[in-house]
Amino acid sequence: MSLASTNRLMTRLTRELDSVWLLELANPALKDASYVEGDEHPLILQILTKIDGHKLIIDLTSIQDLDLYGIDFLCLIYKNFIGRDIEIKLRNPDSHLREMLHRTQLDGVFEVEYTSDH
Repeated sequence: MSLASTNRLMTRLTRELDSVWLLELANPALKDASYVEGDEHPLILQILTKIDGHKLIIDLTSIQDLDLYGIDFLCLIYKNFIGRDIEIKLRNPDSHLREMLHRTQLDGVFEVEYTSDH
């Protein structure tokens, strides 16, 4: 799925382990997923900043493209978590998305991880 020109994200936040949270982006098949419109960035960030735990994984498995809206969302997450004792990782970006992260220098801000099936 592409986030280009959609101006919205589909998200689902779940606890993966005791201190690990998983934010899944852009998979329309997600049950209990919510759309986040551009003006709702503060709402999702407010929820994210209240989570307890030491790790937030942003799952990009279903995304092939990010537009300015998606890049801005990742930047806002980074800005809201800087200085907190929480590790943020981007999971399974494809090669095109890795190139976008490199061009925007977000690959130097977020650690990237891959699951065994990628």
